[in-house]
Amino acid sequence: MNTQEYIDKLFLDYEDDKTLSDFKEELESNLKDRISYLQSKGASEEDAWEKATAELTDISEIAQQLSLKKRKEVFEDMYLRTRNYISTKRMVLYLLFGGSLALGIILSVYSFLQSNDILAGLEALIPFVIIPVSGLTFMGLTQETSVRYPLSWKRALFYVISIAVILFGLINFSMMFIISETELSKAIATLIPFVLPGSLLLIFFILTEKEHRKPWVLKQENEWMKKHVELYNNSKIAMKRGLMSGALWLFTIALVVTLGIIFGFKYSLPLFLFAIGGEVLIELFLISKK
Repeated sequence: MNTQEYIDKLFLDYEDDKTLSDFKEELESNLKDRISYLQSKGASEEDAWEKATAELTDISEIAQQLSLKKRKEVFEDMYLRTRNYISTKRMVLYLLFGGSLALGIILSVYSFLQSNDILAGLEALIPFVIIPVSGLTFMGLTQETSVRYPLSWKRALFYVISIAVILFGLINFSMMFIISETELSKAIATLIPFVLPGSLLLIFFILTEKEHRKPWVLKQENEWMKKHVELYNNSKIAMKRGLMSGALWLFTIALVVTLGIIFGFKYSLPLFLFAIGGEVLIELFLISKK
């Protein structure tokens, strides 16, 4: 039995129409992609077929309990969008790394309260931040989800190393400049051996990364891009977007300069993060209005 026959069998109780035909084509495409992916991971053609169709069969059994009108929605929602593949072992590792991070935060707060020294609290936090964050990053990159296929563990390891090095450099910079009040030039010098090579490695892997998103995600992204282009082809909306964004950044720069002169730029520079958040809210506002 080929994929088309298998999908047709799942929808025997339906009267075929254009909408159903399009959905069946999409479902068949995802089934083929799933089989190809499993084969690329070393599964035989027979094993790949059995596993991929078993996933669809599980959904079919649930759909059979519902009305025929809802059956298509069940397939679409569970198979194309929300199905995940987290094993028990992975769940345990997620909990361990997350628990370690929470423990580090508790120990950091405890050290600060005991010594009344921010530096002591930060030093207690370092080993409980870098290792758990690195572990969670590795688990996330190698985890198959409903929207993307996992990275190979070797490539994910390079991502983890670069992120860990960058994180260590930023923490070291924070300890020297903000807490120990070291001169800015000397504090920045500590970024060079850590943040610079880590960032270059991270950028290299991001730029050379292959597409890992699943077909239905790419299709949905294309639909959103079309709607985005249609939105900003409207001259009034585009002008409104530009004016709102310009006002936001002018206000932010003025506020950063003013507070920087009064209190110091190391306290005012984080305001740029709020401006970035403002850009996201402006985009959300215009899209929701449309």
